[in-house]
Amino acid sequence: EKSLADCEAALRLNPRHYGALQGKGVCLIKQGKVEDAARVLRAALKISPHDPLTRQALNQCEELLRTDKPETHKASSGLI
Repeated sequence: EKSLADCEAALRLNPRHYGALQGKGVCLIKQGKVEDAARVLRAALKISPHDPLTRQALNQCEELLRTDKPETHKASSGLI
């Protein structure tokens, strides 16, 4: 939760801070907030579209969302 708060503080200062967006997305995945994580990770990829770890995290979110089972919206033991 502290990491998420740190990311949000950085984003208040600079809403296009790539590292804060990417970090917030990862934190949200770990909290099971997959839809929010996907939204934030898409914003990060608009800034740095070729980052493989962010792309992989977004792919994980999209796969979880495709299953459409709320209990699977928690982070798996895979990437994050």
